[in-house]
Amino acid sequence: MSITITNNEENFLENKDICFLNGSIDDEMADYVIRFLLERQYQSELPKFVKLIVSSTGGGLEDALGIIDTIKGVDFPVYTYGLGKIYSAGLLIFISGTKGNRYIFKNTSVMSHQWTGENSGKQHDLKAAERGDKLINQKVIKIYEDASGLSVEEINNILLSPSDAFLSPSEAVKYHLADKIIKRFD
Repeated sequence: MSITITNNEENFLENKDICFLNGSIDDEMADYVIRFLLERQYQSELPKFVKLIVSSTGGGLEDALGIIDTIKGVDFPVYTYGLGKIYSAGLLIFISGTKGNRYIFKNTSVMSHQWTGENSGKQHDLKAAERGDKLINQKVIKIYEDASGLSVEEINNILLSPSDAFLSPSEAVKYHLADKIIKRFD
């Protein structure tokens, strides 16, 4: 089977200002996105903006935090586009895009949930892991606060409730996690 690429698709694929975050967020995905953004940061001419297209079921929170720090640390706006599904750590990355430019497609599925730590071992190890989990949870809440303006109580009730919180695109806009529902790329 061969794939034919038209001129328009070729131009799209060669666009230096579009980054795809598709799939699970792990070391490799984080490295790809961080390198993509930093390469543009240190070009001779900064881009006007970068489009980060997010379609992810989530993954490693520490990897996601590295991407978020990079989004916040570059000298150009990062427009985010939620496509397909933006779950968990993928949602945190999506909402960390430049406010006013966080676009979500009308059929995108959105999900948030509590941070899951993996605590096992000796008692002193469990206490250290519990402290680490609390620190991570504080970071997650701060990201939601900064992105949405929701209170800690609202975040805990709506986004970090004991069960997975699935939202429609219109609810994502209502809670200021996305700025606009779109039907096509501009």
